[in-house]
Amino acid sequence: MKKLSLLTSALMVAAAVSFTVPAMAQVTLTDADRARIEERKSRKTQLPGERVGRGVTKAFELYNEEKVDEALKVLLEIRGGNDFDNAFLARFIGNLYAQKDPKQAIKYLEQATKPDVLSFADQASSLKLVADLQSMENMHREAIKNYESWLRFTGENDADVYLRIANAYYQLQDYQKVLVPIDNAIRYAREPNKQHYMLKMGALYESKNYPKTVETV
Repeated sequence: MKKLSLLTSALMVAAAVSFTVPAMAQVTLTDADRARIEERKSRKTQLPGERVGRGVTKAFELYNEEKVDEALKVLLEIRGGNDFDNAFLARFIGNLYAQKDPKQAIKYLEQATKPDVLSFADQASSLKLVADLQSMENMHREAIKNYESWLRFTGENDADVYLRIANAYYQLQDYQKVLVPIDNAIRYAREPNKQHYMLKMGALYESKNYPKTVETV
């Protein structure tokens, strides 16, 4: 019972440490896609091994004391016993590094997501965090790839993610490819967002499509 409590605690604290920081057409799901996503969502939750659970719990206590370096030291010394343990650890390490070293955070979060063994929510949030960090580091092509992976993984038409894809293409000065994702951002936004229209106008203007620019105003 004590072991289960410890491991459940480790799962909870790992979830608590999170940070917000083509042009692909909208997500269109087939029946097979929907079945795959539902199967992935309902997959049985795994628990890390006791050694990993103890290490994560200790690291989280240090993190709460604002001792991030000490927390990382604890985690980096642990070796997991299977793919899930290693992915679970890598996600936690990546989340901690996100505060101080984005490139290291990207490295560990990519390790965490590669085997696709995390819970549905953890896999989705890690894919998005990798993409956000890559955008911050001007790794825009890589960010687009991971945002699109998030869209396919979740099956969601998320206005904010489409906006981030559009912005990444804009930063790459690939203005034509801005248009599909920004139109999707406009389509799926819960309410009109001025930022969406400004980005679309900018892309049209830079593409020298002046009539469409005027129409967007």
